[in-house]
Amino acid sequence: MQSHVDASLARLPQTFGAARLPGLFGGWCSEEKARELETYFAPRKQSTPGLERELALTVENVRLCAAKKAAHQESARKVFAK
Repeated sequence: MQSHVDASLARLPQTFGAARLPGLFGGWCSEEKARELETYFAPRKQSTPGLERELALTVENVRLCAAKKAAHQESARKVFAK
């Protein structure tokens, strides 16, 4: 993906929403992955309309998942250890 993202952004029509590309990674669930998304897509925000918003939403979802995971991880271990 990383080696072809610029070509993909260029080929996807604006009406389809080339900006939706970050959303493909919305299933990630760690602070590290959220930072990776920000770092990777940040330079492309200016050249792709709508990318900044989609990136912000995706990063927020990844961070919320990571926070929820951290909050419930210990109790889940206790429940499933039985």
